[in-house]
Amino acid sequence: IASFFLKDNLGRFATQSFGPMRGPFYYVPTFFADFFPWSILAVAAAFYFWSERENLRPVGAFQYGFPLVWCAFVFLFFTLSKNKQEYYIAPMYPLLAVLLGGALRRSALIKVTSNLNRPNYPWICAFFVLFLLFFGLCVFMIILMRSVFPDLFPVLVYLPSALLLVASFALAWQLIRGNLSGCYGTLSCSIWLLLLLAASIYIPGIEPLRPVKEMCRQIASQSKPEDQVGYYDAALPSMAFYLRRPIFEEFDAESMVQRFRSTRAVFCILTEQDYSYFVGTRDLILYVLDRRPRLITQLHLLLDEESWAEQELLLVSNRPALEPNMKEGRENP
Repeated sequence: IASFFLKDNLGRFATQSFGPMRGPFYYVPTFFADFFPWSILAVAAAFYFWSERENLRPVGAFQYGFPLVWCAFVFLFFTLSKNKQEYYIAPMYPLLAVLLGGALRRSALIKVTSNLNRPNYPWICAFFVLFLLFFGLCVFMIILMRSVFPDLFPVLVYLPSALLLVASFALAWQLIRGNLSGCYGTLSCSIWLLLLLAASIYIPGIEPLRPVKEMCRQIASQSKPEDQVGYYDAALPSMAFYLRRPIFEEFDAESMVQRFRSTRAVFCILTEQDYSYFVGTRDLILYVLDRRPRLITQLHLLLDEESWAEQELLLVSNRPALEPNMKEGRENP
């Protein structure tokens, strides 16, 4: 217990290195992405509570104050942490959802007319931003679906974009009518339908693009307890779960070269681009034990189809495969 709480957790907060170093504002875009679309409404809720602070009774101020203090504490506490991971701020999302629901309920009791009253103005701005984002996501989803599911039936490729397009125009219509409750209902229904589609159709289709589990099976059959196992310039902590052993995570090229040149056997997961660098520029002899496609989510990579092959994940080793049917990589650069 002492090792877990003091060394593992407190150490990560204060001194230990755990993954890449991230700046003080790392959790700002993380919050907006992970809690989307409710993160946009959370900003409106903050403005709403500030404008209504004098109208809140002491009991109401306490009811809304505790979730606000909790969310602010979690966000600021982990912002001060030396090591940052996106899931560290997850404990604030449940209370933030409750807080957001209460704020929406209070403000939606009064129907917005053409003369915008001040308390509801932040909500109108937030829903208008969501209308623009949903409209823009229509194009992005087409690019994403074509890259992730190139062989999918065309109707299923364009279905999420069509749903987002309908949702964006429905939001616009509710905004024109001045109906906050209708905006919230439209948003909730569209998100529910997207999640239903994802769970029933698209997530099962993505499963082959999650190569870590199969690569870990290869490592388990090839490696010994004293061998070094890990990944380079990636974020694959699930390897520790699948292999039930310590793994290394390397982000420095020179340190990775030293590992490959050591006398110990090394099993490492990296991209095709990094593999080409090590066998070409650094003159290393590496053996490819497995090669699998990688799920690409970064926008700049999705827009560059020529780079997709470079993002494939490879399982490489500085030792030949034990079985003859394994694929061997380049022996002499």
